[in-house]
Amino acid sequence: MLISFSFSNFSSFKETQTFSLLASEKDDDHQENLIEGKVLKSSLVYGANASGKSNFTDAFFAFREIVLDSTSSDDDESHISMVPPFLFDADSHTQPIQFEIIFKENELTYRYGLSFNESEILEEWLYTKSTRETEVFFREKQSIIYKKSRFTELDHLIENGSLTIDKTIPVISVAALSSKPICKTIINFTKRIKTISGINEKGFKSITYSLFEEDEVFKNWALAILKNFNIHDLKIEHIQDDSSETRSKIKKLRVEVVKNTKDGFDTFPLAIESEGTRKVLYLLGPLYDSIKLNNLLIIDEFDSKFHTLLTKEILKIFHRFSKNDSQLIAIVQDSCLMDSSILRPDQIWFIDKDNITNESQLYSLVEYKIKKKNHYGKDYLEGQYGAIPLFSDYSQIHELMALK
Repeated sequence: MLISFSFSNFSSFKETQTFSLLASEKDDDHQENLIEGKVLKSSLVYGANASGKSNFTDAFFAFREIVLDSTSSDDDESHISMVPPFLFDADSHTQPIQFEIIFKENELTYRYGLSFNESEILEEWLYTKSTRETEVFFREKQSIIYKKSRFTELDHLIENGSLTIDKTIPVISVAALSSKPICKTIINFTKRIKTISGINEKGFKSITYSLFEEDEVFKNWALAILKNFNIHDLKIEHIQDDSSETRSKIKKLRVEVVKNTKDGFDTFPLAIESEGTRKVLYLLGPLYDSIKLNNLLIIDEFDSKFHTLLTKEILKIFHRFSKNDSQLIAIVQDSCLMDSSILRPDQIWFIDKDNITNESQLYSLVEYKIKKKNHYGKDYLEGQYGAIPLFSDYSQIHELMALK
């Protein structure tokens, strides 16, 4: 399970930002929203347009790409060279970018991180904690320090006191290729970080279709939810696209829904369903995968195309069925979701951008010393927590619209 993720000098974020899923000890509400009573199962992240919300999800994606794909890249450019530093001042381009992740796996807490510029990894570190934190290794460029009597997973990567791997590749990634257990744990957790867009379903609807065809447990679970939309079954047929001009015919899917009508059950094209209903269907696969495989699922524009009540129900479904270490981070806009009947204050986060420096900042609702309320949406829209679009001067807008 994810405990925290920190990053600095990335895209619209300059100073170190720390996103934490540790539950507040001052709040004992909604225990079903917690893992082991200490870590949050989900979090909603709010912010104005262009505040940096997508950059926040991109930070997870960039970290994932560096750790998982640096050893398999066939490109001339390294993965670290393609990660953007803070974009709005020249000095930041010469400063290192830094990522650090803290997570718990099999009763052991891991803290892994790295800092780098466009040409090399400057530092890389790993610490573990059972009762107290212990350093596993610390890398400084091509030099690395570790206790050989206790940790031998890097021995084969060192010659004459220096790393033999490329200076742009994390040592954790290379060591894991040889199935070294500690390094492999970092890799396996990173693989379970999944990021998807709630606007473009093309990237994940195939997951739902495959599960419908291959996993009877998923099919029954999904249909129990979809019956609320009068969808009682899904028919998926693989057909050949005869309109293709190429010799190799393209395989397509024909997807139909079975609905209950006054004349009994009948079959209709999925296209007749609303965009919101189709999105619910497409999201069920990633949500189920997250619950079953203990994934960390990050969804940008999670509430797009959804009615408020539908979004709340999906959150309730996740909290109810997530029994192990699966977690959900949802980027949202709907202030009506700031409802104490389904969420704790520590599950609500904001991203705001300074209009002068263009720096994005990440912070939690619990940083405000406020009394517990039934709903925080009204205060948010009134600007009490920041992270909303505000025009400082409407005069020019009125002139352009010929309203003055």
